[in-house]
Amino acid sequence: MVTSSLSGNVYTELAKSLGPIPFEGYARTSLEARAMALILDGEPVEELQAGDEAEVVLERSPFYAEKGGQVGDTGLLTSDILKAEVLDTVSPAADLPVLKIRVAEGLLRKGDTVRATVDEERRWDIRRHHTATHLLHEALIHTLGEHVRQAGSLVSPEVLRFDFTHFSPLTKDELARVERIVNEQVLLNTPLETLETELEKAKSMGAKALFSEKYGNRVRVVRVPGFSTELCGGIHCDATGDIGLFRIVREEGIGSGLRRITAQAGRPAYHAMRSIQESMDRVRETLTIHEAEQVPERVRSLLEELASARREVAEARLAGLLCRAGEYAQSATPVGEFSVVTECFEEVEMDLLRQLADSVKNRLKGAVIVFASVGEGKVSLMAMGDETAVARGFHAGRLIGAIAPLVDGSGGGRPNLAQAGGKSPEKASAALEAVLGTIRNLFVKP
Repeated sequence: MVTSSLSGNVYTELAKSLGPIPFEGYARTSLEARAMALILDGEPVEELQAGDEAEVVLERSPFYAEKGGQVGDTGLLTSDILKAEVLDTVSPAADLPVLKIRVAEGLLRKGDTVRATVDEERRWDIRRHHTATHLLHEALIHTLGEHVRQAGSLVSPEVLRFDFTHFSPLTKDELARVERIVNEQVLLNTPLETLETELEKAKSMGAKALFSEKYGNRVRVVRVPGFSTELCGGIHCDATGDIGLFRIVREEGIGSGLRRITAQAGRPAYHAMRSIQESMDRVRETLTIHEAEQVPERVRSLLEELASARREVAEARLAGLLCRAGEYAQSATPVGEFSVVTECFEEVEMDLLRQLADSVKNRLKGAVIVFASVGEGKVSLMAMGDETAVARGFHAGRLIGAIAPLVDGSGGGRPNLAQAGGKSPEKASAALEAVLGTIRNLFVKP
């Protein structure tokens, strides 16, 4: 390939030499234009070949360059000798839309005329999300108050994200109202109005602006008559009804006094709702319920039954363990002034181990109980001492802290009760075998 040279930053130099590149994407998604500059690996070149990933500046462009939260367009560049994918459109210098491309076939030379075609289906997804963002902004003001201000946004084909000022999480009722207001505007199918005017006149019209954006004297205003007016250079629907459907995905905090709503419009919203409906249908079939409205009550009933069954199982298991409390107490090993009991169990909950340890402890004097419960991929340790053991210097937290590393874990606690978790259940027996020596070293006076 043949290279040429530009002094200084390649983008600022191109912006100076080419002047403002006309954006014609508001009205057109396909046009013919000459390739005014080709950039490969940050350097201007004279031609691109198949396999090259590079950048192109056209003399005029239907591709929207990422700005104001709206992502850049994608599409194709074609000619008799070229097929290139437009992967993204950015604006690294003022009024200079730069196409990021991958040459799939053929050759592209500087000065060649190409057919530039925007991915219109993707563009429509973006348009729906952008118009929905304006409706969401106004719906939030109607619901929460005039203090709401836009603090950032993302408009993509898949989702919209809207950051705004507010002092607390939105309630379910507030979110439902916001979603309802937007969808009511969609159903009205109000045609949008766009106009270019002086900045001060736009402000006098009540046009809202993003505080972080810099605006020139001439601005573009996008209006939904009777509902919202905003300064915006992005691409929108022709009418609110083009949105089709709007749904809020989630609302969350992103900083002090800042909230974020993620939402979907149009096709992504429909596909998400369809997926939810299919999931609900599978739940209904599993529960043998005909109406979706019956699902919550049936699920509540099943959860209550499950909780009751779990309580019965726990009670039965505890009763079985307590039957052996005397046996465990008799197995106690004297270490100095302490009576030490250790045992390993398979997948016994910590609460049950504590109750069993209490029962064993009450049968001994100077009791020190150390239990382990092992499961798939984890181990839990618990140590307990009675009042006499603690008075004689025993500290359960110190003991647990000493043996927990043996199971690749950590833990601690009070003098009379401590616990730990570990990642190596296969080492639980070794940890319990170390208990007697550890007690002797830590708590038995020479």
